[in-house]
Amino acid sequence: MTKILVIEDAPESARLAQRILVNQDYEVLLATTGEEGIDQAKEHYPDMILLDLGLPDCEPEIVAQQLRSDERFDETPVIVVSAWPEFAIKRITEDYGFNEYICKPYDVDIFVDVIKSHLVN
Repeated sequence: MTKILVIEDAPESARLAQRILVNQDYEVLLATTGEEGIDQAKEHYPDMILLDLGLPDCEPEIVAQQLRSDERFDETPVIVVSAWPEFAIKRITEDYGFNEYICKPYDVDIFVDVIKSHLVN
């Protein structure tokens, strides 16, 4: 089963992402901090990571750098999610080499389409 790690500190957003993903038959791992997310990724090797931009313990680029420094995550899509203005999310996505971004509040159809587009082999 395809595993997706959701690194999200807002409980409502985490639950919504989890509900959407489970309904699409994905296994979901949850982490509420960047450090916990890095640990979960290294323990479970998810097929994709959804990373909130507003984590309380570290900047998203630190999480990405730590994961990208491990060759096991070279091909793992990292999708950023945020309620920040779209132009800011797009800029961060480009600046730090994230694969894609999804704006909050989630549009379920767009959310699912983005996930599926990055899991196609």
